[in-house]
Amino acid sequence: MSPMPQVHRGRARRRLTVVAACALLAVVAACGGSTSSSEPGPDSDKPASAASSDALKALKKGTEQAPPTTGPAPKKGVTIVYVSCGQVAPGCKDPGVGLQGAAKELGWNVKIVDGKFNVGGGYSTAFRQAIALKPDAITTGGIDCAQVKQSLVDAKAAKIPVFDMLGSDCDANGGEKLFAADIIYRDGVTSAADWYEAYGQQKVQYLKAKLNGHVRLIDVHFNDVLPSLDKGVRSEMAKCADCKIVADVAVGTADSASPQGPIVPGVKAALLKHPDANALLVPFDTQLMVTGLLQALSNSPTGKKLVVTGGEGSSPASVEALNRGPIPTALEGYSSEWVGWALADVANRYLNGAPQAPQGFGSRVVEKGDVPANGGYVAGVDFKAAYRQAWDVSK
Repeated sequence: MSPMPQVHRGRARRRLTVVAACALLAVVAACGGSTSSSEPGPDSDKPASAASSDALKALKKGTEQAPPTTGPAPKKGVTIVYVSCGQVAPGCKDPGVGLQGAAKELGWNVKIVDGKFNVGGGYSTAFRQAIALKPDAITTGGIDCAQVKQSLVDAKAAKIPVFDMLGSDCDANGGEKLFAADIIYRDGVTSAADWYEAYGQQKVQYLKAKLNGHVRLIDVHFNDVLPSLDKGVRSEMAKCADCKIVADVAVGTADSASPQGPIVPGVKAALLKHPDANALLVPFDTQLMVTGLLQALSNSPTGKKLVVTGGEGSSPASVEALNRGPIPTALEGYSSEWVGWALADVANRYLNGAPQAPQGFGSRVVEKGDVPANGGYVAGVDFKAAYRQAWDVSK
């Protein structure tokens, strides 16, 4: 599954693959399961309970951990190709930026090819270009093995290892494992499916903590990809006695970044049908920012009072909206640039024949004022310093 596309241009680009763009969690259970005899509306100012306050503190601390600080010395003379899911999207572009930064420390050469959201077979074309460059390794962020299976077979035949973060290997669906290494995202999280499930759980934990366990949720979710993300949302909602999904707004990846897609009219209809709704979540920045949903909610007296869990913060516009307020109320942030540094460490360990190590990659909730006003999400961990120590390179 790809990190979210942040823009949409023309009908053809509706066939996007979204991320993510992708680790998490022995997450905090923030149910706050007490019920209320009178249901507060979206603009309830009921004070947070002590349990909810503690849960919010834990969610803001998040699940990011320090990357490994020991490892093999950099392999010499390495060339890496990064296959981007779509360079116009920060969630797809930023891992490549991170990889380039890491490569400068390692003395490596990085080349980037654009998968263009798989429009017109863009992923296959990009992988053919990558293989033709005969690199020491190919990396990507958030592209599932199933989407590029033949390309991975071709890379394997050419003896080029491929590493991916936030994408599932083909053995997740009973097929052959084709990625070169099993990435350890953080302690206890060893697959993209686990990462996304926990990510969904954490979004709901925020809503439960913010609303004292009384959640009436409009759930925007994918109907054709990322089932583990939706599983995380629903499993966490089920833990709470006074939490209910009042409306589902399902979207396919082809329309997930389209202003003409089903998200905006679906949410508007849900608000009319369910005036008791007090919460909304979206998978990623794209679904809030690019579809026009944020503007639609901001123009609605009911919509702008919702507690909204937004995306990952790759889009600077989403961070600006967070700090401007009132919606989104929070982002479930993670660093796409960190993905690139982690991929560099994974590749270096593999090329040196060393075992993989937990990369510390997690997420954390940020509210207004928790992140700088300009730019995207900033990790709460100095991951670059840790990797420099692991590689024994100077700053």
